Amino acid sequence: MAAETVIGLFPQSEQGEEVVPMLANRGYGSRDVEKLGGRAGSLSASGADIIDKLAELGVSDVDQIEAMVEAVNHGGVIVAARTPDQRKATQLEELMLEHGATKCLHTDETGWEAA
Repeated sequence: MAAETVIGLFPQSEQGEEVVPMLANRGYGSRDVEKLGGRAGSLSASGADIIDKLAELGVSDVDQIEAMVEAVNHGGVIVAARTPDQRKATQLEELMLEHGATKCLHTDETGWEAA
C-alpha cells in the first residue's frame, strides 16, 4: 500500500488548531503534520507560500489551490498529515471532517518535509 497525504481545509482556524494535537495523540509526529495559516502557522498567510506548499504536498488542481488560499486568507487553516496507507488516510479524513473540515483531499505521498 502506498503512503498518502490527507489535506483538510478548516474555515475556522480554531477547528484546525484542535485537530493537530489529536493527530499527535494518534502517533503522528511533527515531521508528519503540517499546518498552514492560523495562529503560529508554519507559513505566513502569503498566497505564494501556501501555493508552493500545496504544490509540494501534491495538490495540482488550480481551483482547489485558489479555494484553499482564499480560506486561509479569511482565517481558515489547512492541516496536512502524511499517512502510511489508504486505511489510515480514510481514518484521518473522517477525523478531520468530524472536527470541522469542509474539504479533504488525498494526494500521493510526495516526500514533503514539515517545517
